[in-house]
Amino acid sequence: MALFFTAIYMTQYIQLDAMGNPSVLMTFRLRIIALGFGVFTAIAFNFIFSMIQYRKMGNRRVIFLMKNLLNHMNTLELAMRSGDAVGFRNCQQKLAGVFNDIDSTTNLFEDMLKENAFVRKLMGVTDERLRARLP
Repeated sequence: MALFFTAIYMTQYIQLDAMGNPSVLMTFRLRIIALGFGVFTAIAFNFIFSMIQYRKMGNRRVIFLMKNLLNHMNTLELAMRSGDAVGFRNCQQKLAGVFNDIDSTTNLFEDMLKENAFVRKLMGVTDERLRARLP
């Protein structure tokens, strides 16, 4: 919706010069200013929300991983108990995705450890908290 509004706004709002003639330069300047303001606003909002969610990011990722692993194991157990060979093969194929999730979560914690200590302290994340989650 916002993209549609921006596209209409940018194509319809043509700037006029002092004599009332359409000015390409003034219209281009307005569009660049609007674009810059939009980019700055997006950066500011991303920064604010990342500051709020940074501490919880690791916890949420581990919770997602645990739920995903639990669902996979339950499905695998049902397939094994019922003797469903097709269901068992589907579980085997989906297991690669579970391992990818484990790998990406481990990489997330390793990347957080590599970040600047000042930034982690500002965000409220300690080294001990991160290292406790790594094997």
